[in-house]
Amino acid sequence: MPSRGNVLRAGVVGAGTGGLLSARALQASERYELVAVADTRSDALDRAGSEFPGIHLFPDGASLLEGTGPDVVCVSTFATSHAEVVEMAAIAGVRGLLLEKPITEKWSSARQVLDNLRELRLPVVVPHGLLVKSGPEQLLSRIHAGEVGSVELVEIQCTGWDLMNAGIHWVNYALAVFGEDAVEWAICACDGHTRTFRDGLEVETEAVTYAGTRSGARLIMHTGDHARLIRPDKGLVFRVIGSEGSAEFWGWEDRFWLRKSGRADGELVEVPSHPASAHQIYLEQLADMVADQQPRYELPELSLAALEVCQAAYISNRHRCVVRLPLATFEIPREVLWDPGAAYRGEGGRNGREL
Repeated sequence: MPSRGNVLRAGVVGAGTGGLLSARALQASERYELVAVADTRSDALDRAGSEFPGIHLFPDGASLLEGTGPDVVCVSTFATSHAEVVEMAAIAGVRGLLLEKPITEKWSSARQVLDNLRELRLPVVVPHGLLVKSGPEQLLSRIHAGEVGSVELVEIQCTGWDLMNAGIHWVNYALAVFGEDAVEWAICACDGHTRTFRDGLEVETEAVTYAGTRSGARLIMHTGDHARLIRPDKGLVFRVIGSEGSAEFWGWEDRFWLRKSGRADGELVEVPSHPASAHQIYLEQLADMVADQQPRYELPELSLAALEVCQAAYISNRHRCVVRLPLATFEIPREVLWDPGAAYRGEGGRNGREL
């Protein structure tokens, strides 16, 4: 079924939180027509049908693609199924994709998905709201303008979530703060004793991730189900420490605290919110790429880099080692019987006093 004029017909696969954000953004945009939603769960389809009367409802992505032939598909299923849905959409001939983060659950498969999309020249956006939300967006510009000097430390505290399903947002923004100063290594310790699962993945109950960049700047992130934050009334604290000042913001608020060198008090900067949601802003970018036939992959690549750091952290915890990036060339060291902090057994190893 062809599009009406310049209006792109869109379908959403996955009617959870991300899928509903996409569906609402599609309805709010004059450049799209929301035609269908798919989900394997009947209760999710019922909610979508109630909120968006008149659209087609399907039990899976394959049925949606065959039944409506959309121009654009928003992939909002669990990350473990993203690669399959993207492949089906590409074969069906869609003209653009919105792909929720993480691109897939593993860096290697996400790398392959993005490489395939590049080869097909198929436009894709991966929504990371902090990069387009007015407050964090302005703060990022001011950091890059040098208002806190050179970045030395990014510290993140996040409660109620894990480093993959929410931490990837914060790492993505941290990488944007670092700019060309790429992360070179990561080490992480996770507590998984309460067996938390979220969005189809086994995740940590609590974790501390520590990483370093080429210049020596550091990233520290504390995540967990009930992690205690320095600001008890916040769900996220994000702090940037520079050579000449510091900044702090609190998740999805359009305001931040900025302290410059020589000023002890600092200032609270409040920024008017964008009228459009983050998902709509990304979908408008996608519509531009479809119209111009000029796909851009810088922001999906940044999301992929954030996934690489998150996976490096999990590998570090699993194998008790520092993980050196890039992951494509990293080899997991052989397992050794060595328990740091335990009494020396009297044989093997190397004498640290002689290093």
